[in-house]
Amino acid sequence: MTKKIDDTPIAMAKRLQQAIVRISVLCEPLTELGQKKAQAKVDYECAIAVAIMSLKASGEATTTVKDLAKARCKDAYLASEVAESAYKSQIVKIQAAEAILNGLQSMNRYLDKMTPE
Repeated sequence: MTKKIDDTPIAMAKRLQQAIVRISVLCEPLTELGQKKAQAKVDYECAIAVAIMSLKASGEATTTVKDLAKARCKDAYLASEVAESAYKSQIVKIQAAEAILNGLQSMNRYLDKMTPE
């Protein structure tokens, strides 16, 4: 059974407006998520640098320093990856909402052409 879509001009205008509002709402946290992503990356890079310096100062073999530093900084790395994923996920949500809006706009144009004058 197919559900009939209300394609009256008023209903279509409401759906378009709802899609626009949804995109606006999805864009709001983007700045904060971007800042968290950047801060997490800086924190990880600093933690790696400190760990490398500490390992070198303790006389650790040069060939193992980078790997050991990464192992010591796994929590900072994880935080960086989580922040990056949250940021990218939000962008994908916005793109999906934009695709819905584009579809509604196309439907609206088609319905305008079909409406008798």
